[in-house]
Amino acid sequence: MVERRQKVEQFREENKQLKRKLKRREPALLAKEVEDNETEITIKIATRNVGPVIKVVAKLCGKNVKNIPSRQVVDTFVDRKLAITQKHVGTAAAASSNTTLYSDETRKHGYTYETYIISDDKQNSYILGLREMANKSGASTAETLQQIIQDISVYCTQSDNLGLGYDLLTNIKNTMSDRASTEKTFNGMFDKVIDNYDQLSEDEKNLCGQMNNFFCGLHLLVTIADVCETSTSKFENNYESGDLGSASDPHLTRKVCAVGEDERNGASKQWKTYLQTKNDKNRIKRFNHNRYNIMFMEGSALFYHSADIADFPDNVHGASNDALKAVSLDIKEDLYLAGAKAHGLISKFSLSPLWRFIEAPGHILDMKTTFNTHINFLERAASDQSMTEHFITGEVSPFETEVNEKDVVMKKLIENHRVDEIVMPLMQNIFIAIKQLLQRMIPEHLQGGKCWEPSDELRKTTKSAKKQ
Repeated sequence: MVERRQKVEQFREENKQLKRKLKRREPALLAKEVEDNETEITIKIATRNVGPVIKVVAKLCGKNVKNIPSRQVVDTFVDRKLAITQKHVGTAAAASSNTTLYSDETRKHGYTYETYIISDDKQNSYILGLREMANKSGASTAETLQQIIQDISVYCTQSDNLGLGYDLLTNIKNTMSDRASTEKTFNGMFDKVIDNYDQLSEDEKNLCGQMNNFFCGLHLLVTIADVCETSTSKFENNYESGDLGSASDPHLTRKVCAVGEDERNGASKQWKTYLQTKNDKNRIKRFNHNRYNIMFMEGSALFYHSADIADFPDNVHGASNDALKAVSLDIKEDLYLAGAKAHGLISKFSLSPLWRFIEAPGHILDMKTTFNTHINFLERAASDQSMTEHFITGEVSPFETEVNEKDVVMKKLIENHRVDEIVMPLMQNIFIAIKQLLQRMIPEHLQGGKCWEPSDELRKTTKSAKKQ
């Protein structure tokens, strides 16, 4: 309530300042200054709402604006911006050598979309475009890229007869994707993207086929999360004669998070008030606006709050509905808590450090050291019970991560707990699953792979490839 009042007062003060500027006919600051004296618009408004927003803002300032742009006019502005952008991309990207092409497909509301980005050897990124596709097949992916390149060609002139598509694609020396089957198919279909490909000489065709293929680092983390959940599910199915059903820890995690945020069945405000009385705060995050690692974050928070989660519905709030009753019962299951602790430890000492390595500046070929260090640790720990015990207590980790004394969740995870005897075999199962995944998904970075002992030419060619 106090925060809302403060925001209201802030808006009122900003409104007064804006009115004073309008009276003095001073320009209102609706954009922020960036480098090279350029401006970046900070207000994100749909084109259909630009006119109504102008009316409302003018009314708030006591002004009457007559000439308000229609949606068609605003759409024309957007089209012109797109044309200028494509001309810039066509000129800059086609002139850059040894570029990297990034592609990714996603679905929303039943529609399939594909995005394409190119980066140069200085790792400047150029968005080729985002388009709707008929489906996610390799042929449709290649056709979509061809359409984008043809659109760019409209705004760019070429002095030779091979066309802009040839210049763009012969400069692409690396591709990066999620290595889905359609992406693999697409990487072998560049002949369908280049105009008059059959008329090219053999040397010119060879230039289009020299590609280094990389797996996106962030997609790798997403895939690791998937195999961790699958491994946990298999372990729980086999534990105690396999009578527990599907993956119970992720299921409990989802229930706990839903109870915290569900408007109908949740008890978010009461839960946060309860924690405040204990001089603590809520560590459980919302599913919305969080990334793939939500399972690990929530597992860590669930284990940290486990004693309070057990006490809250039984002795404080009451299990007033089926959701709270389910949480009250499941939080007392040691197997479920073991899964939460295992995911929390993997997050703190394995995946979070790996994520930081992936997002840190550096050459993509240098990731071989990080990946091999990780795999070697997983292989040893999977068969060495003593090493796994030391991992659970935070004494050893793949990247020698130190225990952060200020991180109360991390400190809670490495404390001795009655579920550690279950965490031990579960953790070794997860180690094996992650190791096998890495060996399958990033063979080029491992011993004997293309990137293991790279030549100077390969390092130069792959300089444009980002790690994610």
